[in-house]
Amino acid sequence: MSTGTSPRSWIVEVDGTERRVIAETEELSGRTQIRVDGRMAARPMAAEETERKFAIGAIGYVIRRDDAGELDLDLDPDAPLPPVASPSAKRSESAEKKPRRGIAAKVIGAILTLLLIPAVRWGTDVVRYMRVPWKVYNAPDHKFRVSFPTEPEETVDSVDGGGTPMRTVKLESHYHNHLYVLEWIEFPFAVGAAEEAALITETLTEMVKGEQASLVQNEWSHLARHDSMHFIMQMPKNKDWSGGTARGHIVRSGQRLYILYAYVPRRESLSFDVGEYLRSLDLPDY
Repeated sequence: MSTGTSPRSWIVEVDGTERRVIAETEELSGRTQIRVDGRMAARPMAAEETERKFAIGAIGYVIRRDDAGELDLDLDPDAPLPPVASPSAKRSESAEKKPRRGIAAKVIGAILTLLLIPAVRWGTDVVRYMRVPWKVYNAPDHKFRVSFPTEPEETVDSVDGGGTPMRTVKLESHYHNHLYVLEWIEFPFAVGAAEEAALITETLTEMVKGEQASLVQNEWSHLARHDSMHFIMQMPKNKDWSGGTARGHIVRSGQRLYILYAYVPRRESLSFDVGEYLRSLDLPDY
């Protein structure tokens, strides 16, 4: 019997994890303690015993002691081999997981698409309408200036003003999905300051009624150094456009009542170009 031998240690890999096996023989008793990762793994080998079997996970091991007292670690030849999945089972498992992963990927892709498309559209619209190619339009009679992105189309008409025909003019310009409009009414008489507020309010009421729109906001403001009525209307879908938002001002200058507004799709109601367009009106005859 040999006593007082130095501890022996081995590193084995079980289920993809490294495990440390230590066999240490006590000097006085000659018993050999077997530990795995510091924990007792089997009953100690008595001094007269030559082997001890133990298991780490599903794998069997054996520590043997030769005649010289040297210890060695080996696989237990009598232990059953750990189960190994057959190739068909692996293929079946893989085939089961792939569709699930495929479905999950498609669902995630669909969600990202739903989130991304509005974001991309919004980003595209923001950039598009921050670069409107504005051009100053000077009225032939020099009574106003305003900016349009394209040459405006002009429509001239007349309305009945209590037995007196009044001339109306409309200028329209488009840029992508946005419409920019300036129209005015020529009064054959002077409009006093006392009549101005009532006239503007009545005009806005008739606009809302005529367009079958919903008035979202109206408040007194200033435009081109004049008192004005700022308004926001939700416009219904009609033959000229899909439902959207009209934001603008009604302002009087001299014997003219100007109606300035921009029409945009509803999701673009706060688009940067609308404010630029409204601020571009100038009335030099003030």
